[in-house]
Amino acid sequence: MQPEDIIVDWLRINYAMQDRNPVDNIRFYSRYNDFRSFQIPRSKVSFLIPEQYEELAVRIFTRDPDKVRPRATARRTW
Repeated sequence: MQPEDIIVDWLRINYAMQDRNPVDNIRFYSRYNDFRSFQIPRSKVSFLIPEQYEELAVRIFTRDPDKVRPRATARRTW
C-alpha cells in the first residue's frame, strides 16, 4: 500500500468553542429585573452537560476496494 492509496480525514466535532463549555458564555436574566444578568453554575444547569466538549475522530479511506483489508490492518497497527 502506498500513501497515495489512502485518504486520512481528521474530523473534529465540538460545540464551536473547542474544549470550552458553551453554556459558560450564556447570560441569564431575571424576570423581575430585566437589566440584571447573571450566570448559572454548571451544577444548576443540567446533569446532561458533558464533561468533554470536543471529540477528534480519524477516518481512513482507500481509493481501491481491493486494498480495504490491508487498510484495516494498517489502521490497527497505527
